[in-house]
Amino acid sequence: MAHVLSRLFLDRGALRATLALSSYATVLYCVAVALCLWPQLTFAATGYSRIMTATQFHTMMLARQAAQAGAAAQAIALANPGTSIAVRTITAATGWPGLAIAAGLVLAQMHLDAQQVQDIKAASATPGAPDIEGYPEPGGAEIRQCPGAPECMTNWVEYLTVPTPTPGGIGCKLAMVGDPPAGWNGWYSAQAPQTCLAFRYPWNPNPSQQSEPQPATAQDIQDYWNENPTGPNSPASNTSPVGSGQSATDASTVINDPVTPSDAPTTVVPSNQVPDDSVMIDPNATPPAGTQTTSTTTQQTTTTTTTTTNPDGSTTTQDDSSTTVQCSTGDHELRSFGAILEEHMTAWRGSGIAGQLALLQSLTWPSDLPTITWTSMQFGTFAVNFNDWSTMFLALRAIVIAGAGFAAYRIIFVGNG
Repeated sequence: MAHVLSRLFLDRGALRATLALSSYATVLYCVAVALCLWPQLTFAATGYSRIMTATQFHTMMLARQAAQAGAAAQAIALANPGTSIAVRTITAATGWPGLAIAAGLVLAQMHLDAQQVQDIKAASATPGAPDIEGYPEPGGAEIRQCPGAPECMTNWVEYLTVPTPTPGGIGCKLAMVGDPPAGWNGWYSAQAPQTCLAFRYPWNPNPSQQSEPQPATAQDIQDYWNENPTGPNSPASNTSPVGSGQSATDASTVINDPVTPSDAPTTVVPSNQVPDDSVMIDPNATPPAGTQTTSTTTQQTTTTTTTTTNPDGSTTTQDDSSTTVQCSTGDHELRSFGAILEEHMTAWRGSGIAGQLALLQSLTWPSDLPTITWTSMQFGTFAVNFNDWSTMFLALRAIVIAGAGFAAYRIIFVGNG
């Protein structure tokens, strides 16, 4: 290594070539990065961006909060363990292409990971009620635990109340309420009129058992969110803006909520005046109508006088003038490279098979495959778990992506040729 470095530094020609090649490669790299990341700033003197301000974003989310919470609650109620859920607010297929904005751009996302989904289901589930095993409880029956309940007396462990149209303990049987639980003491008249009561001492048999909680329904989950609007598992605490240049978080179940420009108001501002708390919609927006173009011109003239002495003693004078003009233009409506590219992409999405290829942007591949069960009168019950064939689905996904990529290449770069 020392031998190579010594020859490199002693040979100035090789050193100059190495430095020149390194500088050239660095310049090419910087230009490529600028073209890919900031085309609107690279090719336009002054760019414009379509944004959604913080106020506009909150207005949009407030209008869609009920619909998104309902969709999320339905998905949570049906979710299996280990399932994460995302509700994405996306630009719809209508309205937005007219603004040179692709359909399917994620503006906002509510994301709940698998642990949050299970916590919400557990918190929303209906608690299990006391139940006496083997005893058919009459309609309206309630089991209360002692001490603490209003009817509790000395040494009572629990008691059962049943409403009846006939007052009195004897009236319970007359009103077709039936017998009390085996081994319990009853029926007696309760404090409330037309209510029958049976109670159990510690030495009586048939204690009540706590039943299993009822699974949470979509309405139970919405009620839980209404009671905890700002909790760590609430929709408001798990909704964040996304916009152009940002990636939405993946989830097992993705629900798309399409919006039109009227649902999501936007504003076009100069690219160097974008507020930090805004959502970027289009970094290469067309300037607003009526944008004024201002230009300034400076001119500098230089005159050179040449004096020549003739053979007869006379002199000849020649004036040479050169003028330098400098023009600078301010805001203008000239399209940038990024805006032209975006227009071409919009045209490709709206044309035939290319438009179908654009659907792959919003295509979500499931992580859990279903199990299908059917019953035949002759052969019995069959169950097919598609997870056992997951490798085939992976191969199918690779074929779809490869075929779509080849078709896109043919359409864009080859055309009809």
